[in-house]
Amino acid sequence: MLLGVAQIVTVLLIAVVAISLLRCIVFNVSDKRRFPLRWRWPIVGDLLTLIARFDVLHDHFVDLVRSTGKRCNEMSVPGYRIIIIVDPVDVEHVLKRNWENYRVGKGLRSESVRDVFGRGIFNADGKHWFLQRKHSAREFSANIFRDFMTAQFIEYSKLLSGILAANVGRTVDMHALLFQLTLDAFGKIAFGVDIGGLQGKPIPFAASFDRSQELCARRGLTKPMWLWKTQKALGPFGEERELKRHVDVIEKFVSELVQARMLELNESRAKATRDAPHERDDLLSKLIVASESDDSIEPSQRMSYLRDMTVNFIIAGRDTTACAFSWFLYELSKHPDAEKHVVAELEEVLQGRAPTFDTLQECQYLMAALSETLRLHPSVPFDPKTVVTDDVLPCGVRVKAGDTVAYLPYAMGRMPFIWGPDCLEFKPERWIKDGVFVREDACKFTAFQAGPRQCLGLDMAYLEMKVVAAMLLPHYRFVLLEEPKYRVGIVLQMKNGLQVTVERRLSK
Repeated sequence: MLLGVAQIVTVLLIAVVAISLLRCIVFNVSDKRRFPLRWRWPIVGDLLTLIARFDVLHDHFVDLVRSTGKRCNEMSVPGYRIIIIVDPVDVEHVLKRNWENYRVGKGLRSESVRDVFGRGIFNADGKHWFLQRKHSAREFSANIFRDFMTAQFIEYSKLLSGILAANVGRTVDMHALLFQLTLDAFGKIAFGVDIGGLQGKPIPFAASFDRSQELCARRGLTKPMWLWKTQKALGPFGEERELKRHVDVIEKFVSELVQARMLELNESRAKATRDAPHERDDLLSKLIVASESDDSIEPSQRMSYLRDMTVNFIIAGRDTTACAFSWFLYELSKHPDAEKHVVAELEEVLQGRAPTFDTLQECQYLMAALSETLRLHPSVPFDPKTVVTDDVLPCGVRVKAGDTVAYLPYAMGRMPFIWGPDCLEFKPERWIKDGVFVREDACKFTAFQAGPRQCLGLDMAYLEMKVVAAMLLPHYRFVLLEEPKYRVGIVLQMKNGLQVTVERRLSK
C-alpha cells in the first residue's frame, strides 16, 4: 500500500514538473512570433510550436514557408503527419486532378469539427456530399432565387444604413454589425425567418457559433485527438465542457428552426389547392421538399440531414461574407485612393438609384477590390484534407493514407512566386486588364476552393458584398481606430472587431 502511494506521489510530482515546464515554454514566451519555427520536439513534434504561436498561426505558416524555401512543408502532431502546400500546381492536384483521394469527411479536421458541423456539406464525402451538393446547386443557380437574394440584401443593408445614420460621429464595431446583417439576410433567404439581429434582438446562437469554431480549431491543431476525446468522454471537462454548452445552444436554435419550418410546410400543404399551390422561396423549404422526395435519405435520418445542412449553410452565408467585407472596409480605410475609386465607380454606375444585379455587374473596380481583399484575407485561411490512398504530390513529396494535406489560402496570397514581389500590397489594379475585371485561376486564388468542391455560394457572396458596398460607401466613411487582429478559427474573424468612427461622406 505504501509503495502504491509512493508511486502515485512520484507520478503526480512528475506531472506537476512537466506541466510547469510546458507553461514556461508555451505561455511565457514574450514574442510568439520568435518562437522557433522548426524546433521539432521529441514525441510531440510541432505541437508545442503550434500552441505557442496559435494566435498568429496563419502568419506562422507564411514564415515557415519562407524560412524553408520549400513549397511543401511537413509538420507533425501526435497521431498526424501534416503536409502544407502553397504551390498552385500541388493545389490543383489535390482539389481537381485527384480530388477524390483527398477527403474532408475523415481525419484531423473532420473529427475536430463534427460536434458542430456534423455531416454537412463542408464535412462530408461520397454519398452525403453528393446529395447535399445536388440539392443545393439547383437552388443557387435559379434566377428567381438570385433576384430574391438581391432584394433581401438591399432590405437589410437599409437597416444597417439606418443604424450608421444614428451613430455618425460615434465609434461602432462594423465587424459585429456586419455579422448581424449577414445572419439576418441569410436567415431570410435560407430559412424564411426574420432573426432580428440588426433590430437589437439577443441571439445566443451567434456567440455560441463563433466560440465553438474557435474551440474546434484549437482541438484540431493544438491537442492530440486522444486528449480532447478523453476530456469529452470524462464529464466533459475543460474546453470540452465549454464546447458542449455552445453546441447545445446551436442544436436548440437549429432544431427549432427546422421543426418550425417542417410544421409550417405541412400546414400549408393541407390548405393548398391546385389553383393556389404551396410555394416558398427560402432555401430550407426547398431542401425539406427535396429531401422528402429523395429515396436515398431514410426518413429516420431526415432531421439529422437537415440539421447538418442548416448549420453548414449558416457558416457559408453568415460568417464568410461578414469576414470578407470586414477586411474589405479595413483595406479601404488604409488605402484612401482605392476607396475613392470604389466610391466614384458606384456613383457613376448607380446615379443615385438603388443597386440591381445587372447594374452591379458593371462595377469592375469594386469586384477587383473585393477579390484583392480575399487574396490577402481569405475567409477560410486553412483547409486540410485527408489522404485516402498513398500518392505523390507534384512537388515530389510522398503522402500516405491517413496523412493530412492542407493548402493555405492565407499564405498563398502572400507568396511572391505566385503574386509577384508586391504580394503584400493591396492593389486592386492587379485584377484589371483593359479596364475589365479578370478572374484568376481558382487554384491560384483559392478563396473559394476549386474543382468539384468549388464554393456554390461564390456568386452570392460577391453579390451580397457589392450590394452592401453600394448601399453604404457612397454615404459613409469609416475611420479606423485600431488595427484589427484575426482570431484563429474555421473562418478569419477579427479578434476584437473592427472599431471605426462613422462619418458622413460629403456628396458632390
